[in-house]
Amino acid sequence: MTINEGNIYHHFQPIFSLKDKKRIGYEGLLRSTDFSNPELFFQQAIINNQLYQLDTQSVYKALKMFRPNESKEKLFLNIFPSTIFHHDFLDFINKLATEKLLSNRNITFELSEVETVRDLAQLKERIAILRNYGISIAFDDVGKGKAYIQDIIELDPEYIKLDRYFSKDLHRSEKKQAFIYLILEYCRRYNNTVILEGIETVEDLQIAQSLSVPLGQGFLLGRPQLLSNYADVSNG
Repeated sequence: MTINEGNIYHHFQPIFSLKDKKRIGYEGLLRSTDFSNPELFFQQAIINNQLYQLDTQSVYKALKMFRPNESKEKLFLNIFPSTIFHHDFLDFINKLATEKLLSNRNITFELSEVETVRDLAQLKERIAILRNYGISIAFDDVGKGKAYIQDIIELDPEYIKLDRYFSKDLHRSEKKQAFIYLILEYCRRYNNTVILEGIETVEDLQIAQSLSVPLGQGFLLGRPQLLSNYADVSNG
């Protein structure tokens, strides 16, 4: 499998403020001309020991396309912890800074829960370096798999993205509502921001709004699509 800028591209899914329904940015989602399912692309990259190459190519191309130095909106990009640990990663970040792709300080890296973080102290050090470049951190799919509680306390991400499990039939589940309320209370106290993923119905959106969930994402609000389809994006 050959990984290069020519066979990858991105769809961008909008993220909205649920209070005023204003778009605050996008999540850039990797797509490939070779794989219809992005998860299979990542799985093949892992098998071929090319995950770092794929991850960094994805970040680089998304930033070049989005031109964040010219956009006032935020860009969220997925990244694996193993990529952050890689011995070449800091050189890669310096390259992004040199090319002025980080200059507006509106970039957030979403840490994937798929990988188990074995060295929390080292990850904390790397995150501190990223923050010096103006990059924020989000924990993705919180609640989907292993407990993220220790990581949230120790690493203090700027954003906590609740998995779509919590938004599905949210209007029918008092337990999900109660759990989201507790997370929101924690985040308000310690200045983290919650993003609720997977909002697909008006009823679930209304409950999220009633709970004062600050940010939301999902098919009801906007499906992933090419950036060129958003006519009002300032991307040069």
